[in-house]
Amino acid sequence: MSEDDSPRLHRSLEAGMVIAGVCAIGLLFVELGFPLTATTQNRIAVSVRIVLWIIFIVEAIRVLLHPDRHRFVRSHLVQYVVGAGLIGLLALEFMTVPRLEEIWPHAEPGGVALLYLGSIQVAVLALIAHRSLQLTRFLAFTRVSPRQILIGSYLALIALGALLLKLPNATTAPGSLAWLDALFTSTSAVCVTGLIVVDTATAFTPMGKAVLLVLIQLGGLGLMTFTYFFVTAFGGGITIKDRTILVEFLNEENVGRITGSLIAIVVMTFAFEAAGAVLLHTSMASSGAAPAVWFDSVFQSVSAFCNAGFSTFTRGLFDPSTRSLVSYQCVIMALIVVGGLGFPVLRNLWDNARSHITHRGIRPPRLTVNTKIVVATTAGLIVGGTVLILLFELGPANQEQFTSRGLTALFLSITSRTAGFNTIPTEGLLVPTAMAVICLMFIGGGPASAAGGIKTTTFAVALLNAIRILRQSAGKGLVAFGRQIPADLANRAFAVALLSIAWVALSSLVLSALMPQEEPLDIVFEAVSAFATVGLSRGLTAELPAAGKCVIIASMIVGRIGILYAALGVLGRERPGRIIYPEENVIIS
Repeated sequence: MSEDDSPRLHRSLEAGMVIAGVCAIGLLFVELGFPLTATTQNRIAVSVRIVLWIIFIVEAIRVLLHPDRHRFVRSHLVQYVVGAGLIGLLALEFMTVPRLEEIWPHAEPGGVALLYLGSIQVAVLALIAHRSLQLTRFLAFTRVSPRQILIGSYLALIALGALLLKLPNATTAPGSLAWLDALFTSTSAVCVTGLIVVDTATAFTPMGKAVLLVLIQLGGLGLMTFTYFFVTAFGGGITIKDRTILVEFLNEENVGRITGSLIAIVVMTFAFEAAGAVLLHTSMASSGAAPAVWFDSVFQSVSAFCNAGFSTFTRGLFDPSTRSLVSYQCVIMALIVVGGLGFPVLRNLWDNARSHITHRGIRPPRLTVNTKIVVATTAGLIVGGTVLILLFELGPANQEQFTSRGLTALFLSITSRTAGFNTIPTEGLLVPTAMAVICLMFIGGGPASAAGGIKTTTFAVALLNAIRILRQSAGKGLVAFGRQIPADLANRAFAVALLSIAWVALSSLVLSALMPQEEPLDIVFEAVSAFATVGLSRGLTAELPAAGKCVIIASMIVGRIGILYAALGVLGRERPGRIIYPEENVIIS
């Protein structure tokens, strides 16, 4: 008998997996989010075992019912090996937990056992995570577009993050974080912005900071990207419909390279973040300015590579332990720049460099026009921003705040393009410097990256097109690096720039009406910082009223998704009409 011969049994098995998943999520919420007594911990331990055995039984029945058992097991081999390992860990808990308690003697009573069970529960959730793709695959056959799926995934992750941050164990003062503040913080983390209404260092417990770290990572990578990667790694496979959805998510033109691109994105992300964490920890340890904590190093590395701007230090990188630490700042700057280039650019550069090193005599893959534009524009903005900041701040600069004016100007120029870290008080910047920072924030980083703004390619294409029009060469195509850029891309660049300016103007207008006592420059700075998902602020974030926080939340979401992407997701594409109207000129001056 096969699964096709028994649809009722098949539906029952699927229902069993859903119930097990819901129970696993509920148990993890209770275990991580609430203070537990010893009795409750024991009950949770028993419940985890029951859930794991339910999953084991369901999967065993699926194997027995499948007509080709050997092929089915081979296709899910990694998943079954992990599941068997988890059962073994539970069976050996009576031996493993005491050993871990010896290694970690300062842990709270029962804390090691709780952590042990929590780790197993996370793995259990991982085993059934690929079931969530069933909804995506169902949506792929309906009229729901990939854009709407993307928007829905971000909104769902934001809502889940807000719920997790409201748990009693997430904050140092349980119940002190308002729902709107939890939603604001979750949105800022998922949209990798960095604007905060509460102090991350003091308001959240290690568990709350861990939640923020996960939200930043998922927001930077993209929830759908991470989900599909995980399913691929555990033998779930990607259907043609899945690949069609991922084409838009990953900005990959070749459907056949989707799996490779997926793996490359996740591997590169974790590799850069791991290297950054090691370098940051080494820098902090060698300086002796403050105790080197691995979690802080990992948090800062992930936040920098994802261009998030969150920090575990109260004053960000203006903290006394880091503001004079040149090596620490250099690592942060490198992570920001690399993370802001975009994964297509990183992969193109990697393929080109690897070909030069390992395949001499064979022509390496060419650098694409996209790569050349992103790299050239990024370098120009970094150098230009540094020079402008140095010129504007040269006279009144406070020498006590700067280890090096050049380094400080360089850091501000880099971080202004969507990273949000600060080594000097942003509210102390002069008006021309603040205006230069606004321009850098608005442009942002590279496409298909964690960076925000209108993107470097949009800025470059719009600028080149404007120059072409001003030279009265509208009849000629738009050319960059020896390649002609399609006209619809130039039109799209103008549309993105225009819509972005309109959104910033509208949000600034609403914030001005809500906060008439604030300086207009500070309001525009805040509006651009939120829309460009930067996270820099001139002290306005903490003063926002409830309605103002809602405006900033909306700006962060629209800025992370992309103004054009969000508009198309809501409105949809216009169907081509069959009627062609006659042309008539209008006066443009």
